[in-house]
Amino acid sequence: MRRLKIAAGVLGVLAMLAAIAWIVVLPWWVRKHIVEEAAARGVQLQLGSVSIHWSSATVSGVTATADQVPGVTVTAGRVDVQLDRFEPTAVTVVNASVGVEGKVGDVAKAVEKFLAAQRTGTGAATTAPPISMQNARIDWRQAVGDGTILHVGDFGGDIGGTPFATDVKVHFAGITVDSFGTPSVGPWSGTLTRTKEQSEVTLVLSPKGPDVAQVRISHPIGSDGQRIDVAITQPLSFVELGFSKSFAGLFGLEDGTLLVDGTHVEEKGSGHGNIRKARLQGFRLSRAQAAATLELVDIAYVGPLEKMTITQGRVNVGPLSGPLDGIIGRANGLTIQAHTKTDVMKCTDAIKAQAGDVIGGQAVGILDNVAGVLGLDRQVSGTVTADARWSFDSRDPMAASLKITPTATCDLSFLPK
Repeated sequence: MRRLKIAAGVLGVLAMLAAIAWIVVLPWWVRKHIVEEAAARGVQLQLGSVSIHWSSATVSGVTATADQVPGVTVTAGRVDVQLDRFEPTAVTVVNASVGVEGKVGDVAKAVEKFLAAQRTGTGAATTAPPISMQNARIDWRQAVGDGTILHVGDFGGDIGGTPFATDVKVHFAGITVDSFGTPSVGPWSGTLTRTKEQSEVTLVLSPKGPDVAQVRISHPIGSDGQRIDVAITQPLSFVELGFSKSFAGLFGLEDGTLLVDGTHVEEKGSGHGNIRKARLQGFRLSRAQAAATLELVDIAYVGPLEKMTITQGRVNVGPLSGPLDGIIGRANGLTIQAHTKTDVMKCTDAIKAQAGDVIGGQAVGILDNVAGVLGLDRQVSGTVTADARWSFDSRDPMAASLKITPTATCDLSFLPK
């Protein structure tokens, strides 16, 4: 009996020690292991409390940063980690908040460099555990320039693969951009996919869906190159494309519609592209002027990124048409210096072309009424041409300008019938 009591006492002490180890030592070891595994992948973790279950762990108060990706901080109130012999096999992050500061291009390059440096695991781990994110938010300052904040209201999906992040499928919703505290763009939605060969971002610009208005950006892994495809397949107002009316009004586009189909490619410091068709209708050069139409047809350009030369294409400005020339720069943002000298048009044809719009139709009607009252025939002779110049710099979009200088030598005469 005495031996049984001693054995029971020993078992009780062992059970107490096991409980202490489970409650105190094991969470400390798991915390240490998670932090070390993250550090081996270039991620600095700060963890709050850690609770251990038979095959999982729950971590609260998580903050993650990476020296290779400055300006990016991820915080999460709770992270669930699936365990196999206390090795993490899957991670689920719910309601995280991602803070980013820096321009889109700079941050994207830093992220790509960070992912390219990923290892396949340390110690017993042979692969990085897949991460599932749900209902995350992103607030990105200076994403598209000083004074801008890009918001993503719902970011989620799966990040996995070996090496890590070579199998990525995530979605974005509620994408908006504020400029100096004023909502200006959105909401948009989109997706991001990444494989060992390439990453691809698709932005849907209209509630009508990706078949109507989308931008697709693809990037070969390990390369500085990229391809941008823009397709707005039916004329959409700038409000339908997510631009606030006040923001569009700054550029005379509050009543404008846009249709575009184009591709831009960059690789090894050079670029080329083709704007198969673009039609901007209803823009105003000033408040006092009538709405105008600008159309680009089969525009091609090529050259070093800082100075790509427009090599072909035509531009239509109202009823006038001419070949387009100029320079497009992509070395630092986007700059455009374009010019056309339109073909000579007979005044009679110009009047016929303008008769279809409101102001042109009124003018032609007045002339015909005058001729009718006087019992005369209206005759017009001479020619019309125009010189149009467009300048744009994404670093100062408010300074964009489109100057059209017409030259007309039209003679109007009323002759007896």
